[in-house]
Amino acid sequence: AVAETGAIHQLLRLARLHESSGMVQQAAMKTVCHLAFEPTVALGELSRPEMLKLLVSLRREKGGSGAGIEAGKLAGEALARIVAAEAESGEAGSVVAIFQTEAAMELEALRAGKFKSEDASFYVLLSRLLESELVDSTFLAERLLAAAPVLAPSSQAAADGSAGWLALLRRLVLAAGRNSALSSALLLGGIFATVAALMSSHVKNLHVQTQGVASLFILVDSMRRSGPSAFAEASALKRVETAMDLGTDEDLQMFGCRLLALVLEWPVAVQET
Repeated sequence: AVAETGAIHQLLRLARLHESSGMVQQAAMKTVCHLAFEPTVALGELSRPEMLKLLVSLRREKGGSGAGIEAGKLAGEALARIVAAEAESGEAGSVVAIFQTEAAMELEALRAGKFKSEDASFYVLLSRLLESELVDSTFLAERLLAAAPVLAPSSQAAADGSAGWLALLRRLVLAAGRNSALSSALLLGGIFATVAALMSSHVKNLHVQTQGVASLFILVDSMRRSGPSAFAEASALKRVETAMDLGTDEDLQMFGCRLLALVLEWPVAVQET
């Protein structure tokens, strides 16, 4: 009924008009959180591109008043409820759109030099959904992989999308820690081959290579038993070596060296694959 009256459209319009008001944003996000409990609304009006962009941007906003900070937390909770609604319904579309919107925001942070891997509020919420079994790890892995721009034609836009997605992957896996179910689902979905393919498509893009190497390290570190073989089968070591020749970027070289140190601990047969 709320969606039919156009109330959500008005809420979005008011939030845009008063984007500098923490109180208005907080009130808007409280309303959105309540609405997100209704699956049809969560997967309908709340999953429209303009609403997802608002939710993601507010979730990532760290400055401002106490009300503004609270609005960001509520936005993250609303996004998590949309994810849970799709997982329960079996429908597809909203979660991939969320990941794509998050990836676009990650790209903006990379370009502005403001990317911080420990900034993971929304991704921590996702890991809690996994732990409470409200969201299946296979479902989350499939949606994440579906959002990867692997098949996009080679272009600057594709490189940008790849860098953002790899930064998103890095953040999500770091937040999930050693969640064996998610690691297994990503492994079965071909996560190492996906990362290697993106890096191979954009070998001269520093953001892609840095986030790719960082993601590979975090993935292998969270999959100490099963990761090495999959890493080797995807020829990911070649991608790391190529990336490290690209330049002297501190993050790129640090994660590259840490990853190479892990490789030295693997069985010789795996190292030589």
